Amino acid sequence: MSVAEAAVYWLDCGARLVVVTEGAKGATAFCATGQVSVPTHSVAVRATVGAGDTSHAALLAQLAKTDRLSLEAIAELDLPAIRDLLGYAVAAAAVTVSRNRNVAFDPFPTCA
Repeated sequence: MSVAEAAVYWLDCGARLVVVTEGAKGATAFCATGQVSVPTHSVAVRATVGAGDTSHAALLAQLAKTDRLSLEAIAELDLPAIRDLLGYAVAAAAVTVSRNRNVAFDPFPTCA
């Protein structure tokens, strides 16, 4: 199943907006009126941990900030508005990946 086919499935299930982050390729959103893609920003990548989380958090924050975080409001978004949302989201992700974070996970930390 392709990404577009999966998005159509979720739209058919009642989703109003399906957003797929594609790493260095940017992001694509699917809705009832079509789809829109935005490229990522060119940055020196230091760590990719959290990029997708940042992207989606930024998208949700922007929807909330503009009072469009409801099913009805999301369903009314046109493609230019969705493109703007994606642009904001990929910009936030670009900041995240450009940060030098030494993220190490130790499942058995030493207790002092």
